[in-house]
Amino acid sequence: MSWKRIYLRYEFWIGMVLAIAGLIHLLQRLEVPLDMIAKTYWPGLFILVGVMQAISSRYRDPISSGVLIAVGTLLLFFKSGLFQPQDLPNNLLDTLRSLLRGLLNRTG
Repeated sequence: MSWKRIYLRYEFWIGMVLAIAGLIHLLQRLEVPLDMIAKTYWPGLFILVGVMQAISSRYRDPISSGVLIAVGTLLLFFKSGLFQPQDLPNNLLDTLRSLLRGLLNRTG
């Protein structure tokens, strides 16, 4: 599977435009201001591409879909103010390192 093939197909772009338009329409019906929608443009794009890739039968890649959705969600939390960098623990790198070590030791 080639990564660039999905972006060359017109079905992908039609689906992307419809998904973005549907999301903006839904947010406007929920009375979310346009400036707030504009602030969440990039996180929303990451999440939409991840979801569209996850539900696609031809271009499904669970790892990259999960990464796209996770990155989009984190960006959304940072931009909306729900999660601030000062909320991160001081020993975050050590915690991530030990978590990865534990996961890798279980699979090995």
